[in-house]
Amino acid sequence: MAEQHLTEDAFSRLDKVQEIQGISRPSQSYWQDAWQRMKANKRALFSLYLVLGLILFTFAGPFVWDLDPALQDVDQISQSPFAARSVVLVEE
Repeated sequence: MAEQHLTEDAFSRLDKVQEIQGISRPSQSYWQDAWQRMKANKRALFSLYLVLGLILFTFAGPFVWDLDPALQDVDQISQSPFAARSVVLVEE
């Protein structure tokens, strides 16, 4: 094996220039970043509005629909959908 002769130059300091990454925009919280990504995705935004609409209708439905589901004519349950029949709402 050949012998290597080490000189003082082998131990000199290397001057490297490192570019440090700077922040190009202000940092965002988790929810701000999630909302920004959600706004960019049109399908996800449509789905969000659809789910919010369903939740709204769930809570607003009882105020709009004023018929009591307990007031049914249970004698007509076994009839087919196309049978000639009439609806009878029974009062309490």
